Amino acid sequence: LAAMQGKKMESRSPSAKTMISSLAMRWTTMPIPFTIDSNVDRNAVLAGIRLWQDVTCITFREVSGTSGHGSMLQFIKGNGYGVKLIVFL
Repeated sequence: LAAMQGKKMESRSPSAKTMISSLAMRWTTMPIPFTIDSNVDRNAVLAGIRLWQDVTCITFREVSGTSGHGSMLQFIKGNGYGVKLIVFL
């Protein structure tokens, strides 16, 4: 999946890197804090984060808990084989 997404994300043009156009939905400070649940494939999540950081201007910082960080991402085990991404705003 990352390889397929990476091919699309390789372009350095602004339109290829646009994830959402609403200014109200954008993160205002970097790095974006995140946690990875213990039953999630940590290496896969970190590889995806590295890919995002390599091809965008977005940066991330892993934190130890969900409190005190304001808006953040939490990677948790999904219902099937995947990982769910929860966004705390």
